[in-house]
Amino acid sequence: MEEKKIRDALDAECAVRRKLEAQYGDQIKELSCTKIWYSTAGSKEFWDVEATLRLKKGKVKQKNIRYQVDPTTGDIFGYQETPIRQKW
Repeated sequence: MEEKKIRDALDAECAVRRKLEAQYGDQIKELSCTKIWYSTAGSKEFWDVEATLRLKKGKVKQKNIRYQVDPTTGDIFGYQETPIRQKW
């Protein structure tokens, strides 16, 4: 039996944090994971991680993100981004 690289919600959160730190570096102001759960779709198993990301780009830019993480390899294979509308 193959050992899973991502064993729990904390491991899934860490995988997403590593991905975002590699992508944005020191531009990350805050990352707040709002929901993490184990899912299946057909025969595919994965961790779903929803979070709010705030970036330091002049004026702070904020967006909601969702990643899907393979529990065996730790690879991220799904991504969705929803910009947060600013209230005027």
